[in-house]
Amino acid sequence: MKRFLPGITILGLTALAAPTALASVDMSLMAFGTTYAEPGQEFEFYDQITNKGTEPLTSLTYTQIIEGYEDKSFTIEFDPIGESGKRYIAFKAVAPDELGATISMKIRVTAANGQPLTKNPVSGKVVISDFVPTHRALVEDYTGTWCPWCPQGFVALEGIRRDYPQRVIGIAYHSSDPMGVSTFAVPQQTNYAPTIRVNRNTNDPNNTGSSANAGSSAIRTANALASAAVTMEASEWLDKEHTQAYAKATVEFANQVSEGECQIEFLLLEDGLTGTSSSWKQGNNYAGATAPWSDPLWDIFTKGGSYVKVEFNDVCIANTLKSGSGFAGSVPQTAGRTKVTFEHTFKDVDKIKEAGSPSKYILQNPDKCRIVAILSNRTSKAAINCDWAPVAEASGILDITTDAVNEASSEKEYFTLQGVKVSSDNLVPGLYIVRQGKQTTKVIIR
Repeated sequence: MKRFLPGITILGLTALAAPTALASVDMSLMAFGTTYAEPGQEFEFYDQITNKGTEPLTSLTYTQIIEGYEDKSFTIEFDPIGESGKRYIAFKAVAPDELGATISMKIRVTAANGQPLTKNPVSGKVVISDFVPTHRALVEDYTGTWCPWCPQGFVALEGIRRDYPQRVIGIAYHSSDPMGVSTFAVPQQTNYAPTIRVNRNTNDPNNTGSSANAGSSAIRTANALASAAVTMEASEWLDKEHTQAYAKATVEFANQVSEGECQIEFLLLEDGLTGTSSSWKQGNNYAGATAPWSDPLWDIFTKGGSYVKVEFNDVCIANTLKSGSGFAGSVPQTAGRTKVTFEHTFKDVDKIKEAGSPSKYILQNPDKCRIVAILSNRTSKAAINCDWAPVAEASGILDITTDAVNEASSEKEYFTLQGVKVSSDNLVPGLYIVRQGKQTTKVIIR
């Protein structure tokens, strides 16, 4: 690709300037706004890189500059960004030990792909806080195989899985196709497909179906401070038949919340879904398209036909949402730095059926399931924070209740799923591991 300078008029003659070729290695950064960090700790924030060179961009070396503090240098590596490509990348920095302060910080790039590069610094601010939860953003795609424009959402979620696996969670809600499970409510009603929503309060403005759009809209929110941390503590099948999936999540609040202000929701997702009937093929209006979608994730559609066979990921097959009003166990009133634990067991998972196929079941890959926990505002529905964990395989110990534990002469010892021994007095409801002599069992305290 070459760029040309405007023509220059000399003595009535117009002379074309010589073409200016792009440098092989060049890039630019955006101002990164405001991010948050704990005092004296290394932290992570995201900024958008634009590749302005002809070579794929794979690494940056940069200097963190804070007035009054020693400069610090970092090198980060990432998946290639092609010519003219843009992507948000995780940067590292170290926060000053000044609790409560707002610090001006600059980032100056000194090398790209190992080659020296002189760039003007970009600026932003760092707020030093003693509570900085890992903030994960949520992208939800309302879709269906019957919809020929819905490859947009498919590509968006696949791009998010590739580019932001730790900081953005993608969920696909299918309707009127084999994955359109009708036994649960969707968080927000929409009459349009695809509809891509970020944190349940922002539509992807373009529905362009690229991680550079839906993904970047989400990742920008990851720099913002979340008011609560959400952590998945457990996610596992309770039996080898994969009929019950257990989830446990904790929510830690920085500030007091009012009774009923927040709600917790669990979702069971499955990856790798596919089928042989025509209704499993994704409608595709992008066959032969030459639009400037350089992402190779588009190739299966631009190089495919009117219907394309794909494997569907991030498919929601069950959730705890009740008629759009939230999980039955709303977050109780809390004061100050408080942890609240939530548990849920998805039952009869093996009996969830394909829409319109009473003899076919949606659970195809028990080893490709995961559970997502979402904390949201009960009134606005906006997602506050979220987390996920794969559903681990059953340990081989059948799920039982406490009444069924075999009594023996030796004392029972109770452990959490993390291996922490706890007192048997006044156990809170949940899943425990019980050791009694040489026998180990799983116990649900109800």
